[in-house]
Amino acid sequence: MEEKIKFNVENVNISDIMSQIHKRMEVRGYDMERINTLKNFNIKSKVENYPNYLDGNLSPLANMVTQKAAIQYWWSIPNESGLRKKIKIFRYKVTRKFMFFYMKYVMEQQNSFNGGVAYTINALVEKNDKLERENKELYKCMAMLTKEIGSIKKKMKEQKSI
Repeated sequence: MEEKIKFNVENVNISDIMSQIHKRMEVRGYDMERINTLKNFNIKSKVENYPNYLDGNLSPLANMVTQKAAIQYWWSIPNESGLRKKIKIFRYKVTRKFMFFYMKYVMEQQNSFNGGVAYTINALVEKNDKLERENKELYKCMAMLTKEIGSIKKKMKEQKSI
């Protein structure tokens, strides 16, 4: 039987406790070098799966929201062998039947809300695209007016010098 990890309650020494844990891990046959490589392990966020929006194109994000707006009130139950697993599957199916009357309406409300949000996001993206196009046109007009003002100023200077 393994020794218990020992420490003084009055003066807790973390490094001592860690060394006891490492010794216990070595006794069990774990590779400490491999475990130390896990120190810098980072769980990848699901955000990485989202389309890139940094280029200013929000349409892929809006399309993703639209595609994922509808959720189902049930999940598929895998068909597995073995009596214990069949009893578990039966329990899931019975629970699903009893919860159907409640979950159906909750999910209908959620899907309605999600659909409204997806529609609103798509409308905002379309409006944003329209405003960006109008903004570009206004910049072109402003550049033309700036050139025209410059030419008018030039003509006025020429007329004053005459």
